[in-house]
Amino acid sequence: MKQWIQMAAASSALLGLPALAALPAVQARGAAVLLPVMQQTAEHYMQHTPGATVTVVRGNNVFAMKSLLQGSADIAMVQGNIPGDIRQEIQTRQLKLRQVVIDYQRMTPVVHPDNPLHSIRLDHLQAVFAGSIDNWQMLGGRAGPIVLLVESPAQGLGQAWKEAMVGESGRLARHARMVSAEEKHALLAENINSISFMLHDQLSPAVKALQITQIGARHSASPPAHDPLRMPLSVWINAQASPTVQDVVQRLGRKPAPPQPGVRP
Repeated sequence: MKQWIQMAAASSALLGLPALAALPAVQARGAAVLLPVMQQTAEHYMQHTPGATVTVVRGNNVFAMKSLLQGSADIAMVQGNIPGDIRQEIQTRQLKLRQVVIDYQRMTPVVHPDNPLHSIRLDHLQAVFAGSIDNWQMLGGRAGPIVLLVESPAQGLGQAWKEAMVGESGRLARHARMVSAEEKHALLAENINSISFMLHDQLSPAVKALQITQIGARHSASPPAHDPLRMPLSVWINAQASPTVQDVVQRLGRKPAPPQPGVRP
């Protein structure tokens, strides 16, 4: 479901001043997690910039980046890294894009509250989602098949988790079950053998978070570069975007951008 806001800045005519030429309309599309900050920025920008119009539309990473590449959006809001096929298209067309990281999120493995495990090594977690470890007994837990619950790679969180577990070109275990975010919560509560992942700030008493070993820092807003479970929240624009688009993006909070394979700045 698409959500959008559109608010034109106050007309100078209402103030009895000469009319100003309208600025090019700006459209931002993408991840729901970035909607609040983008909407707030859009509203503030339009209130203080006569003639400006900024529209914000919700969608997944693929929708956002394809809209940017096709020219139907000026700003793509992306949760995690951009999908591999999109990166390939950028390379093939030799496009130059600019990434602005707004924040970072931390992904956390979660299990049923009654699961006896409290921590897991990173390499063992990756082996679980690759399928080479498929029984809890292999990890020192109770005997029982590991039930993998994953979100679609079309979603930012699902794509980021897949890349952290098996790499961009790797395959998740054949027995991994693709579910929605809503289904994931329900199934985790029902099956003691299930395992999945959530954002750290979405954890609740209904699940148990597993502590990860072999990572230098935990639960930081700006974790170290080698932490595979961190996920950037970014906006992408064309390197030669209009001054209006660049002005809107300039007003967003920013952090250092991680490298994106195959994407030239």
